[in-house]
Amino acid sequence: MAKGKPLIVALNRLFMDYAPIEQSISIDESMIPYFGRHGCKQFIRGKPIRFGFKSWVMATRLGYCLQFNLYQGRLGNDKQDCGLGESVVYNFADVLQTHFENLKFSLFLDNFFTSVKLLTTLGERRICGTGTVRVNRTGNCNLPNDQYYKKTERGSYNHKIDEANNILAVRWKDNSIVTLLSNEYRIKPLQSAARYFAKEKKKVYIPQPNVVSMYNKYMGGVNQFDNNIATYRISMRRKNGTCQSLCGCSTPQ
Repeated sequence: MAKGKPLIVALNRLFMDYAPIEQSISIDESMIPYFGRHGCKQFIRGKPIRFGFKSWVMATRLGYCLQFNLYQGRLGNDKQDCGLGESVVYNFADVLQTHFENLKFSLFLDNFFTSVKLLTTLGERRICGTGTVRVNRTGNCNLPNDQYYKKTERGSYNHKIDEANNILAVRWKDNSIVTLLSNEYRIKPLQSAARYFAKEKKKVYIPQPNVVSMYNKYMGGVNQFDNNIATYRISMRRKNGTCQSLCGCSTPQ
């Protein structure tokens, strides 16, 4: 990606210069469609865009892109003491703190990025973090397993708090069992989530921890960014050695 690096750097600089800065920011992956041959092309099953370049995106709640970087494999990880997902978050956090030294940000992440180690380090840097987490990344937190929740009602939850690092771990039963970590939000105040029960054929309200409610509210920034891009996506294809431009002319390559 060396040839495209200057363009990416220039775009990221402009994104930050004109950014409508908000406290709550989401970090997630995004796909750029591409069907040609390239070493960085990815295939992700189940995604709306299955073939293309995978990029890491940091966006506001309404879908404004603050920063993006293309995924180029694990060799692009410049922080050898942490995983790929952690290094992506650290790099984006460095950009935020460089441009806005006096502002405190809340980062919302999915389970690819979140870990106890990540939230501990973010807390030391005065950055809040909330995200879903894989069960094997919860450290020594002994929350009930999936077998326990199969016997409980929808909306039940259990939580533990690491007082030393100010990290909350919670498991909540919805359609599936959700596990979250946060160094900012807590269980209370409890919220209500509307769900439809097929057996009773009616809508009911189940208790929802506040950390889950805040995550649902602010995590969708990158998805909104994808929707914004899809509305105005430019399609250009190369065929028979010519470049089909937007005006319809064919220029030999």
